[in-house]
Amino acid sequence: MEPSFEYDPDWLEATFVSRVALDKGQARIRIDDLGSHRVAAVFAALGAAGIKVDVIAHTHGPVETVLAFTLAETDRTNAVAVLKRYLTIEPKHGPIAKLSLEGVGIGVQCDVAAILFEALARAGISVDIVSTSARVVSVDQADAAFDAACRVFDFPDDL
Repeated sequence: MEPSFEYDPDWLEATFVSRVALDKGQARIRIDDLGSHRVAAVFAALGAAGIKVDVIAHTHGPVETVLAFTLAETDRTNAVAVLKRYLTIEPKHGPIAKLSLEGVGIGVQCDVAAILFEALARAGISVDIVSTSARVVSVDQADAAFDAACRVFDFPDDL
């Protein structure tokens, strides 16, 4: 007998976000005016130093090219030292918090981003970096962002 799966759209819709998580142990490094041809070398240098990066945002436009990424706060000092040996550009850096939503239905539910960004906007939270796996906010707004996300998705804020 083959296993069967019965699709229940009400269940899926009701559980599209199953967890809200907050990590305040993150840091962000931003490098302005870094040519696209140097991005791989930045990550090679960090990798050679044993530094893992998490969320990466790279924009290349007609006016400005920016590379920003997050990593563990405990690695920030070492990462900045590595980058200063490699770059002539001074990297901007500081602590940051990562807000994550998890759930099996996120990929099929169209309005998760709209719901979250509306809740963050109503709470006066500015988002620094966005990826499909996390939203990165300033540390001083981390608790408010976590509370807003928990409220809008009906989770207790003491997870």
